Amino acid sequence: MLVDLAACNPPAAVIVIENPDRTEGEGLLTSLLAPLHPLREQFVAVTGLGLDGVDEEGEALLVRRTTSVRNGDEERSLSFLTAGPASGLRVVFVHGSPGGAIEWGPILANAPQGQYRLAPDRPGFGETRPAEPVTSLTGQADAIAPLVRDPRGGKAIVVGYSYGGAVALRSALDMPDQIGGLVLVGSAADPTREEIHPLQTLASLDAFSWMLPSDLGNSNAELLALGPELEALRERLPELRVPVTIVHGLEDNLVSVENVLYLRERLSGSMKVRLILVESGDHFLPWTHPEQIEAAVSCAIEDMKGAGGNER
Repeated sequence: MLVDLAACNPPAAVIVIENPDRTEGEGLLTSLLAPLHPLREQFVAVTGLGLDGVDEEGEALLVRRTTSVRNGDEERSLSFLTAGPASGLRVVFVHGSPGGAIEWGPILANAPQGQYRLAPDRPGFGETRPAEPVTSLTGQADAIAPLVRDPRGGKAIVVGYSYGGAVALRSALDMPDQIGGLVLVGSAADPTREEIHPLQTLASLDAFSWMLPSDLGNSNAELLALGPELEALRERLPELRVPVTIVHGLEDNLVSVENVLYLRERLSGSMKVRLILVESGDHFLPWTHPEQIEAAVSCAIEDMKGAGGNER
């Protein structure tokens, strides 16, 4: 069900998107399978099975792959997907961990007129080089900065998913004059919610790390460092002055919905904070509820324009 955000509701509103089409039988089945749902989410997050990216035939002409070399060094490059005219308003989509730009393919391909949508492979993933992980949020924000900066002087909207939400927050703090609004989807934020499993520590040891595929090893390195990185971010979050729209599934077992409460408390300096909570939504909202992300982006753009944040 698509929530009506045409008027972009009052900024303090908590909008819960219900699922009125669920039958009594489906509700019973969901209840019976509930104990297995966290395991399913973890399995999908690690393997990516069941998550669709770009439809190679249907969307290849709409989404373009670009690799830019930085500082003339062929070993240091940023690979990213784009859709829409470069003259449009920039909307940058930042993937989670593990992940890649291709996850945003269908959403990029849906770019409305007047938007220039970009999605990078973050350092350590996809075709971006070097292939080693960058475990600091500042380093991640610096890597995607060339996509955020509009050479004409306009401001960008940054959409961050999961770990990418923390990168978006860091980017907005590091580039306050370049970003006009944030959309945080299933975003990690609260350092006290970052629990390290003993197997993660074991997998980081040289004796075992070689057995992991590079993207999983890089993801593990990022997540091991995420708690301290979020702790360092904590005191600066009230400095944010941009509008923030938060989209989160109420049944997210990978990034707890308590992160929403933390963000709402810490983002005390933001112009607007809008919450969109998805009933029965899990961690994979970009695949299961792309229409809600589209609605959130539209509202973020309206908020930015209302604040006079995209004047050139």
